[in-house]
Amino acid sequence: MVRFARPFWIEHEGCPIFSVDTSPDGKKFVTGGGDGKVRVWNIEALSDETIQPKLYGVIHVSTLPVNICRFSPDGTILAVGNDDKIVSLWKSEGMKDEFERDKEGNVYCEEYLNIGNLRGHVQEITDISWSPDGKFLASSSADNTVTIWDITKMELKDVFRGHNSSVFGVAWDPINEYIVSMDFQKVVIWDIKTLEEIARIEDVYKTANHGNFSSRISWSPDGMDIVVGSAVSKKRHVALLIKRDKWAVQLLTAHLNEVICSRFSPEIYTYTKEGGKKKSAFCIFATGGMGGDCCIWENKKDIDSICLVTDVFDNSIQDIAWANHGKMILLVGLEGFLACIEYSNEELKGEVLKGKAKSKLLSSIHQREIEIAELERDKRKEMKTKLSEEESEELLNPEDEKQKIEEENEERKRKITDDGLTEEERKQLEVFDKMKIAKELKKNNNKKVDIKRPEIKKNEPIKSNGITTNSLIKKQEIKDESREQQLQRERAERLEKIDKMEFNKNIKKLEKIDQLEEKIKWLNERIEKIDWEKISQKVHQLELSKNEEKQFLLQQPVVKPLSCNSRDQNGSGVIIKGIPTTYGKKMFTCLKCIKIIGDIMYWEAALPYELVVLNCYNNKVITVSKENIIILLDSFSGSICNVPLMNNGIIYNAFYSEGYLIVLECNGIIKIYNNQFELTKVVNIEMLLTQLSNKKPTNIQFINHKNIIVSFDNEMDILVHQGSYKIIRCLIQEDEKRRNISIYEKRKVELEIIVMQLFNEWDEKVFKQTINKYIDALKQTKDFGRAKVIIKTLNQLKIKWPSNESCINLNQQELIEWLTINGIK
Repeated sequence: MVRFARPFWIEHEGCPIFSVDTSPDGKKFVTGGGDGKVRVWNIEALSDETIQPKLYGVIHVSTLPVNICRFSPDGTILAVGNDDKIVSLWKSEGMKDEFERDKEGNVYCEEYLNIGNLRGHVQEITDISWSPDGKFLASSSADNTVTIWDITKMELKDVFRGHNSSVFGVAWDPINEYIVSMDFQKVVIWDIKTLEEIARIEDVYKTANHGNFSSRISWSPDGMDIVVGSAVSKKRHVALLIKRDKWAVQLLTAHLNEVICSRFSPEIYTYTKEGGKKKSAFCIFATGGMGGDCCIWENKKDIDSICLVTDVFDNSIQDIAWANHGKMILLVGLEGFLACIEYSNEELKGEVLKGKAKSKLLSSIHQREIEIAELERDKRKEMKTKLSEEESEELLNPEDEKQKIEEENEERKRKITDDGLTEEERKQLEVFDKMKIAKELKKNNNKKVDIKRPEIKKNEPIKSNGITTNSLIKKQEIKDESREQQLQRERAERLEKIDKMEFNKNIKKLEKIDQLEEKIKWLNERIEKIDWEKISQKVHQLELSKNEEKQFLLQQPVVKPLSCNSRDQNGSGVIIKGIPTTYGKKMFTCLKCIKIIGDIMYWEAALPYELVVLNCYNNKVITVSKENIIILLDSFSGSICNVPLMNNGIIYNAFYSEGYLIVLECNGIIKIYNNQFELTKVVNIEMLLTQLSNKKPTNIQFINHKNIIVSFDNEMDILVHQGSYKIIRCLIQEDEKRRNISIYEKRKVELEIIVMQLFNEWDEKVFKQTINKYIDALKQTKDFGRAKVIIKTLNQLKIKWPSNESCINLNQQELIEWLTINGIK
């Protein structure tokens, strides 16, 4: 059976959560959010919320959002990438012996130390991935690069620059041979050792329109498959399963919106094929979409989806992690919460491969793939060498050509034949023979004659009609010189063309710069003319209209004159009034603190907002504006006590209890802030408000981090404890109207509820007050039947709380005597 849960105690102060990851030992998980912090949680608390502590520690990384956080393979280092262009590394300093609380009541037991910052990117970090041995780290960035870091030396090692747009995701091969990265146009596979691009997938990204700053890529634990998202095929959003064998692509269609993230389970599973005895291994992975849906897949011979969970969030799922030995999936999204999907091996129809069997399988796969990678690397090297040689022959420059010709000439001159003559001298002798034969034929009327060659010595000029071999050599040298001059001229022309092309390129770049400067100037002029006040008003109206479309359980209070009672430093009663008024086109609220007796004004303050809530608690005045801005004032002086807090939900009311600010939103969400205005707890009472739709919440009290009390219409108190609700009291108004019989009948029911709650928790003061009022109501109405029942109830209370038997006996004896006087046994 698949179990789905959303633990609302996991949050980042109302900010989106962009990343989630689990530690290799399976004991912790981390979340990184828009508040610039990484929170380390107890993974056991996901299954049992009573376990403490839920939160191990909080890492204050930056004031900018955290985009990605990943544990190293051994779990000792946590790498974090965010919008400040830095990859920071953190290490736990160890657990404390006892849990401690700070002044605000936050539990902590673990501290993290920053052990290094990797600087090199010039834009925000979008994704990171560790090497299998944990010695290196890959990071992708919006600056179009993928950077490899040497963690042992804390320095940059290599940079891949094959992308021409922001790189959304990166993943390191578990076999440690390749790295895969992607931008919005393509997916690229890189060779780690040679830094070469060995494969590219871009056809399915031609019509894609990426709507997120990141896209999580995942390798299978055996390294044989890759899952990436953000692709489009036949106008449908698909994920890609890329096979390591020839990088073949298979389309996965299940999501209606863009696939944003993917993650393989770290476990490997086995199943027995139908009619066979041999077990086959397979992997499982999950994909998350822009529409908030999650699909779980099994990577068998025929890939199939196990289940599709829709509406996990109303907005995009940003990251996925696996926990509980592959039986639990953690999902985070833009809504700022975490969701869990848990299932058993029965749904998978497979068994987890463990121990030596798993190690043996992975070892054989890795060894085979490493050998294949080396062979492919050698082939690419050989092919590259061959191509470079061919290109070098085709692209010889004039100097090389000249040198080659000179070497050929010298070689030809140095070459000695069998008869002791050079090749040049032999050619000259052949010319001499032809001329001599032609002359003799002419003399003998074309009769054949024998021609005797002159005997020549080595390097001795041959005479023929006044032409010597030296003169022929000189002519050849002249021809060679003319060819050299021609080559020099061609080279000069080519250099001139290159210079001209470079000049034209620079001119075009300058023209583009001028155009951009003109556009920037034009934009600046337009920006100066924008009426930002009108735009903010329109945005506010749109937000209000959008919020009005939602059906909230509670309606936001309207702007009207407000007032609340308090006391001054001497204990005299004062009234604080909030009067909405205008100054020109601006709306503000004038606050006045006036002594009730004497009509003396202590202080006056003007807030630049229209107030919808005004409450007083001891020395604090809580104000809430129509824009959901919360400001605390000192009730004695009217000075502001805090930085104004902007709440991201529509506020129904705000309360102050035990040093905590409690905010109730119209959608039924309660947010509790400490003295530093840090969000410490979020409680959802939507179900409670639905059940008590005829009553309105009038007060909320903070008891501890587990319990709060919600009062309805000042008549009923509900204890909210970890998602459960208990009626602990029906408040009784002491007024003259309760003296008639109908009021006493109502009082009896209210008091009986309080008595029954004493079985859960004993309170002697509450017992005495309640039982005395109850006996009085029984006597007024002469309700002997209820008196007999309450005597039995008091007997059960004595059994439940034997230490308080004497206190219970007094009231029980009073009831027995009253019944005896009236003749009732």
